[in-house]
Amino acid sequence: MCIATMDLYRLSVYSPSLVKESSIEVTINKELGSLSISSFGFGLTQQALKYICIENPKLMHFKENSISNLGLYGVHYVCDQFSITTKHMDDKEIVWETDLRNTPRTYRIKPSSTLNHGIHMLLHFKKDKVDLLDSNQIVIRLKQYHQYNPYPILINVIPDNQSTRIEQTKPIWSHYPSLENDYTPFYETITKSSTSEYLAHMHYEIEGQLEFTILLFIPKKALFTTKEYLERPPNVHLYCRRVLDTAECQQLIPNYLNFLEGIVDSEDIPADNSLDSNMKSKMIKVMSKNVIRKLLDLLFYLFDKGKEK
Repeated sequence: MCIATMDLYRLSVYSPSLVKESSIEVTINKELGSLSISSFGFGLTQQALKYICIENPKLMHFKENSISNLGLYGVHYVCDQFSITTKHMDDKEIVWETDLRNTPRTYRIKPSSTLNHGIHMLLHFKKDKVDLLDSNQIVIRLKQYHQYNPYPILINVIPDNQSTRIEQTKPIWSHYPSLENDYTPFYETITKSSTSEYLAHMHYEIEGQLEFTILLFIPKKALFTTKEYLERPPNVHLYCRRVLDTAECQQLIPNYLNFLEGIVDSEDIPADNSLDSNMKSKMIKVMSKNVIRKLLDLLFYLFDKGKEK
């Protein structure tokens, strides 16, 4: 999904008029045990496709990581066959396909002629993994991770002839609300509580070495015991261009700041772990330092304000 989102994003930069009516199409075929994801965006060059599918060092070490952190490479655990067809705006159409049943695994790249532009990914699931094609669970997951995706998502189910459309939802952090109360619904959503209140919030757009947005809240009352705060992961989520990248991102917030609730949305971190993980970790560390600096400014402000009373 991240690859499809980035595909449309690149098209929006290249030609905004072409992307206006675009959407990401997900097709679940229960009869064939397959799932496809299509985006009619900018497409990938042959060189980019080779890097993603063959040369990326993460592919060599995918067994050392959990599926949730693998993105595209998790297909090796659940699929028998996998293919990516792509047509770059300035390149020829090609298809990369692999048969994961073979040992060693084999792949091939060949010409194709089915797309005007964009990307089409097709996954054929293993027989013991077809339960993952539960359309209700897929919709729930897509809403969880892509609630704020800038592009609509259309989900089709075969042979049930069911269609579900996940519309765009503009995240509150993408603009500055005129009223303080406008933040309350989002705070209640992220804390999963309609009764908790926040003492203060910080909402900033950071520009410089990296570009990202911070929206974090300090609860008015403790939501957990001290022991629970130290043991639980931080309830701060990392987004990449409005798409959820990492829920409860432990790299962003040190344990002693686990009372914070909110999000950090980056314009620069790579989607779907397509960049070396060491580089991504360095980028998150830069964001973390900025978050801590802004939080200290807010705490000093609250301290001085309390002294005035």
